[in-house]
Amino acid sequence: MAWSKADVRRGVQGAVAELSKKRRVRDKDSLVLDLGFDSLKIASLVMSLEERFGTPILLNDWIGQVSDPTQLTVGSLGEYVFEALREAGLSSNKRTPGMASSTE
Repeated sequence: MAWSKADVRRGVQGAVAELSKKRRVRDKDSLVLDLGFDSLKIASLVMSLEERFGTPILLNDWIGQVSDPTQLTVGSLGEYVFEALREAGLSSNKRTPGMASSTE
């Protein structure tokens, strides 16, 4: 199953929105500053992402990339997850029909 960048973005936004109890999240939203994520919510996010995309997704490298946790944005998470899926051979630049409905 190959995930497109748009499908990954929607899936990440959906998972973040569910956990933050927000109707809509934006790429520029900081998980910590804007959405109130703490370590427990990050752990829940990992489980949600793994369930959505069907593969283990470790966020240690993504978190370690920044010096300030407020820099952990929804957009940077989407990019990180897309690259992780690409490295695992699970993403592509093509949109797979029907995938958007599985991530919303």
